[in-house]
Amino acid sequence: MDRLGGICARCSKTERLQFDCIEPRGKEHHGKSLYDRMRFYMQEFRRGNLQLLCTPCHQLKSKGDKADMSFKRTAELLAERESESREFQAHIEQWTKPKVPAKPQPTYESWADQCARIRRQLGLP
Repeated sequence: MDRLGGICARCSKTERLQFDCIEPRGKEHHGKSLYDRMRFYMQEFRRGNLQLLCTPCHQLKSKGDKADMSFKRTAELLAERESESREFQAHIEQWTKPKVPAKPQPTYESWADQCARIRRQLGLP
């Protein structure tokens, strides 16, 4: 695990880490002895096809693998869902926040307009 950085490749958590093949190799190795599984993971590590994922990230990736999706695509989908969720939340907030009347914007007069207004008030030409 130290050779792989000791953190989840997706979220950087350091707890509940599991080995994961970047490109899926099937599940046959899951039923093998501990020695055979470690040998399998060492081979995948040498090929550059091994990463560490925490349990939640591994489950998300595994769901993607079942649909023949790479981890990158799973991450893209998660980002899209998060973005959609933020947009939806903003939409809900727009409709649920109390309506406050807008304050009138101050009007600004030019120096010439101010002088003309004052002359009119004083009755000067």
